[in-house]
Amino acid sequence: MRNKNLVVGLAVVIILFIAAIAFIVKPIASKKETKKLPAPAVIKTAAKEAQKAPAKKVFAKDMGGLTVKIVDVNNKPAGLRIRAFKAADGLSSVYVSSFSSNKMSDLPAGNYDIEVETVPQKIYKDINISNNKETIKDLGCVMGNLDVKALNSDKANVYYPVKIMFPGSGSMVASGATNRVFGIVPGVYDIEIGMQPVQTRKDVKVENNKETVVDLGCIVGALIVKAKDENNRDARYRVNVKQSGSNKRTASGMTNNSIELVQGVYDIEISGKTTQVKKGVKINAGEKMIIDISAQNPSIPQT
Repeated sequence: MRNKNLVVGLAVVIILFIAAIAFIVKPIASKKETKKLPAPAVIKTAAKEAQKAPAKKVFAKDMGGLTVKIVDVNNKPAGLRIRAFKAADGLSSVYVSSFSSNKMSDLPAGNYDIEVETVPQKIYKDINISNNKETIKDLGCVMGNLDVKALNSDKANVYYPVKIMFPGSGSMVASGATNRVFGIVPGVYDIEIGMQPVQTRKDVKVENNKETVVDLGCIVGALIVKAKDENNRDARYRVNVKQSGSNKRTASGMTNNSIELVQGVYDIEISGKTTQVKKGVKINAGEKMIIDISAQNPSIPQT
């Protein structure tokens, strides 16, 4: 009897021990499973993505959109004016709208020619705009850069006017200034630099997506004609500069002011109470030439 009671007691203890282990293990397993659930994070991320997504463009009836993408030589968006012409027939088109590159513009569905306001303007033909759809025309880089560099007589950057012309025609395409980069359609051009006298560089080639540099360096010197009146004060007389041996005037200025001239030999004419002339004056690049006159010596002998 005693042995029977002992066996029953042990059985009860074992059952209680197993139940206790099961009670402890179940919450731990539940916690582990909870940690593995990614659902809240996934839902949060999806909500954010939905907020970021742009709303789909809704076009008016029989309308579509056109975006013309253009970048400069640095691969940055270039804001150029676009003019859109809708094809009327095989020979002509009608102006419809103007807008900026890299921004979508709504247009009636149809075929278009567009004019890009580069220098000079460039035309792209047969662009189809579909109903209720955006058309993207990626032109990439349509320009090259031109940089005309020049120094004054002090060897510092100087801003002379620059004209860009079609070769041999004298027809101006664009204008700018030295030491200022500007974009232009690839091609071959003649360049006129507004020095005294005017300098030209012919057949300058501008390539697409590249920078062309025309470096003049320092090719000018300074002429200063000093003049005093009878009271020993600065006098203001007109100074005319002519090519040596020629009656053609190449520059003008006033006494006691610096006149920048391209290196060369000149005849100098000072118009005061009497006309005074100095012939064969040599101007060297990067140097100053000073001519000093006075009221006590009103005439400069011709040489």
